[in-house]
Amino acid sequence: AAMIRIEDTAPPGAREGSDFGRLAMLFVMLLLLSGVSVAALDSIAGERERGSLETLLSTGVDRGVITASKLSAACAVGLMSALVQAADLALLARLGFFETQGGGFLPPASAFSPLLLVPVIPAAIFAAALVLFVSAGASTFKEAQLKMLPALLAAVAPTLVTLFPGIGSAPVTRAAANTHLRAWGFLR
Repeated sequence: AAMIRIEDTAPPGAREGSDFGRLAMLFVMLLLLSGVSVAALDSIAGERERGSLETLLSTGVDRGVITASKLSAACAVGLMSALVQAADLALLARLGFFETQGGGFLPPASAFSPLLLVPVIPAAIFAAALVLFVSAGASTFKEAQLKMLPALLAAVAPTLVTLFPGIGSAPVTRAAANTHLRAWGFLR
């Protein structure tokens, strides 16, 4: 009987990059949702509560333009907020506040590339649309804030899959995903 021994031969920098990559989208989604919620929750629920939404809708501006404007504004605020917070984390890492090289999970600054922003833009659009949806379904600003927690958990849950390698191929995961898609009418 042959024994198989698993040995990690990756250099420490590659391990740190792998660990950081698994957590990156989770942090990005949290940063985006926190930034988007500042603008988007008040955008519909707050305006409805103040009575300014009816005034806006009674103007001659097309509702699609109003919706696109609110989505764009929420997306821009979320992206800017996430970028500022990420720059703050990078600055703290550069100043030595995070342990790296062997025990940390932040890669060196040279590992960051503008291409890393490519998945952030669709995530920002998703986050803005989700928070605007929550805001539109609420009567008041406080109700929108209360409904934000379940939406936040639902938005962050898919990013947790990267923390558990192999979970995507589990039969239970596939069955749950198919059931969810069928319930929403995407699969027949």
